[in-house]
Amino acid sequence: MRTIDLQAEIVQLSYLGVEFEDLCGAVRSLTLAPGTESRHQLTSKILAANELVRRTPAAAAPATGHAR
Repeated sequence: MRTIDLQAEIVQLSYLGVEFEDLCGAVRSLTLAPGTESRHQLTSKILAANELVRRTPAAAAPATGHAR
């Protein structure tokens, strides 16, 4: 049976939470106006959000008892 280092898992999930909070702050601080620059700013934030969402199940797997 595989043992889980819960402290390491807590740290990893906490770091992921901080990344989500930072991204939320970055999105809220955007000053947007119609145009290409706004689209570029939003696209980079959407891609960052997608990456965080992609990483979340793998980060939570050990804490829920599922393999990565």
